[in-house]
Amino acid sequence: MEVRLDGGFGVEVKRDILGVKGLDALLKKEGLVVFRDVKLEPSDEEAVMKRLPWDNMAKMKDLSGPYNAAGTGIIERRNAKGEIVGCARWKLPDFPMIQIQGSGEIVNHYEVADGELISKWSTREFHTDGPHDTPKCTYPPVATSMYCIETPNTGGQTLFADSRRAFCNLDDETKILALSLDVIYDHRFRPMLEDGCRAIPISNDKAMVDDEKTPITNRWPLVILDRDSQPALYLGPAFSRCLIERSSGKRWNAEESQAFLGKLMRIATTNVYEHTWKKNDFIIWDNRRSVHSATPSDMYKGQRRIIHRIRMSSKEPIVPAAHACTAVQLDLYSRLWASQQLLASGFFEFLFEFLFSQKEHSTTFNLASQTHARTWLLWILFLSIMTLGASSSISFLRFAHIVNFILHAIKLPMVWDYEIWDGLTDLSIIFMSPVDAAPLIRWQMITFYTATAIYKLTKSFLDPRLSCAPIFVFSLLDSMIPTSIQPSSLILQFFNTTAPFLTVCVEAAIPFCLTYFPRFGICFALFFHFLIAVTPPPNNAGGFSVSVAVRYALFFALGMKLRTSSKLLLLFAPILIAVAFILGRARGNDWALPVYVGISIALLSQLFSCHHFFNSKNKIIFNKNKISWLRLLIKSLTILYTLLPILGLQDMMAPTMFANLRVFTPSNHVILPTNLLQHHDIVRVDFVNSLAFNDVHPNRADHIFSDRLSSWLKVGGHSGLQFAPYVKRAINITLHSNLPEAFLPYLLPDLELRRLLAEARAHSQDFSLIYTKLPSGDQVHYHAMNNSCSILSSTSSSYITCPSDELPFAPPLSFWQDKFLLFFSIPIAPDALFPNATEIGCLC
Repeated sequence: MEVRLDGGFGVEVKRDILGVKGLDALLKKEGLVVFRDVKLEPSDEEAVMKRLPWDNMAKMKDLSGPYNAAGTGIIERRNAKGEIVGCARWKLPDFPMIQIQGSGEIVNHYEVADGELISKWSTREFHTDGPHDTPKCTYPPVATSMYCIETPNTGGQTLFADSRRAFCNLDDETKILALSLDVIYDHRFRPMLEDGCRAIPISNDKAMVDDEKTPITNRWPLVILDRDSQPALYLGPAFSRCLIERSSGKRWNAEESQAFLGKLMRIATTNVYEHTWKKNDFIIWDNRRSVHSATPSDMYKGQRRIIHRIRMSSKEPIVPAAHACTAVQLDLYSRLWASQQLLASGFFEFLFEFLFSQKEHSTTFNLASQTHARTWLLWILFLSIMTLGASSSISFLRFAHIVNFILHAIKLPMVWDYEIWDGLTDLSIIFMSPVDAAPLIRWQMITFYTATAIYKLTKSFLDPRLSCAPIFVFSLLDSMIPTSIQPSSLILQFFNTTAPFLTVCVEAAIPFCLTYFPRFGICFALFFHFLIAVTPPPNNAGGFSVSVAVRYALFFALGMKLRTSSKLLLLFAPILIAVAFILGRARGNDWALPVYVGISIALLSQLFSCHHFFNSKNKIIFNKNKISWLRLLIKSLTILYTLLPILGLQDMMAPTMFANLRVFTPSNHVILPTNLLQHHDIVRVDFVNSLAFNDVHPNRADHIFSDRLSSWLKVGGHSGLQFAPYVKRAINITLHSNLPEAFLPYLLPDLELRRLLAEARAHSQDFSLIYTKLPSGDQVHYHAMNNSCSILSSTSSSYITCPSDELPFAPPLSFWQDKFLLFFSIPIAPDALFPNATEIGCLC
């Protein structure tokens, strides 16, 4: 039978200790185990403790502490001649693991030479055993036991507190700070304040003088993983010289160190179990998750208090909680990241075709299967990277990210906007330490989300007639509602009107929740991106959903054990992934959907089943300990990227997805300007018969909408127009060529027209181009067949030969212009498609 102790820490076991099975498991679970009135011989005490972790290879002098030399410490041990002796003097000769502690005369006690123990405890002194004096050849003790031989009538209690619970009770900012610190220990005892939580304040100058006289003995993390893989404070202020920042090596001074240790220890000792000793009481505690203290010896002055104590060093290493947390995070992240790269490389499609030994020919729109072409060399390289990326080794992970970053850089500018997100977060993995990379990536993702929400505030996106939001909503409804059900016009108008504002609110809520309510924020964002992934083509941005979900692995610190709830989730995981696979196959080999479902299951199983270092009710606090130029550089690049549309330096690859933002023409954003640093000449393409032009711009997407979807949009009050030039640029899919017989004019900046001209000439085919220069109104006719060019001036009816500085004769784009300046076209919808249109339609 087990009874919970006062204070909520530890249990009393009402059974014979020699008959208790699973003692180690019980101690690991509870941290403190009390047995009352058990008669034990020294051999029994040793036998019990050998059932717990201990270092059976250590020499006896290194195995059983304390190790104080003569004249040190706050308990004097004197022999019969009155000489002060070391701790080893009071070990039982036949049972050298057992140390006598307490106060009073020792006479005829298990062959120990007679002498006197004199306790000089004047205050409490909370600590964990062993961090300051364990020899370098072994590790500090896991367990300590005390067996009461004789107890005073008053006083002599021992106090215990749960250091795991103490860490959980810290605010998030203190947690992150504590996780980043180590404690440097020495043998010098520092007098304690009365509450026993910190050393008495002294000047830092005096502390430095005293420290110079005392060699450093050990250095341990301030927060470790206990034996149940949960974070716990690990400290002993009395022997702590100073705190040191793990990443920078900066040492805190003595007063700063003791003040912080005292703050932690006072939180730890808010709930204390006070054990009043009786003869034959036997207590075992776990040093990896508890602190304890004796009460002042003045309380039992002149009375005998004799205790047998066993404290054995162990083979179990001290694991820094921060590093273990990071290792688990990186292990999960690296495996999810590997899945993302396999999806991007087309591996799943290749595997499916290989297993079924036939090339799939889908008559439906196939967005996922037509990924950009890769050579077999890149295939092999990517698969090698995946193997390395599946390892939690930071070196392998960095190498994989470096290669991936280079491949994306080579592919520029034909990349998705989220691939820019990937590249910037890759920099954090490449250049930052594992401890610093996770919070930096969290900050980057929250910044990206915030930018996308702000950029949605355009007149076009907020206009229910033109916004992309109703197209997403109606596409989802069209795919989910049976064909026999027809929503009323009132319902359709309601969804069409509210969709833009609801989308802005949702996208703004995601970074807010990820910051202040991270657990809920992750769930909320996963559901939002599931809807994006399950949206029918061409708006099923499954690759985007997979990319951001992978980085959610770095939004929380993980424990290492799954509870029943997560095991049930994992049990159903194959079924959920199979359903997602079937849906993906039905939509033309959309492999992103089952991959996203699998990643979401992995994240949710960890999110709801493991202990987390940060409370979901508290906001994420980023590590403020160390400011490095690398962190500042990566943050600056991230912020610069979000500002590029305002500066006019990026359009397609910017965080403006589906925002319908005018970048190279006067801004249509309700707050922000655009194009501050660029002064483009704007042209209207009136006609062109080159596929290099017509397969890219404007690439109407609404032609593949179902009849029901198109009718719903019209009834709801939407134009029903969507243009997808980015789809052609990023994954080379033409949804609808801009045929010469039904040509739809559009606006372009001069740089984009020069790019298109170069691409058209590369086809080595004749073509004609007619464009109008704005605002002059001069119309230019360019014929590639003989490289002739003429201008029809708006003020004249005659043609003149184009001067040499006209756009068809302009030099090729520079390297930087070619890599980073990729622009949307702005289609000019005729009145037959959308009467009185003053804003642009949905662009993607």
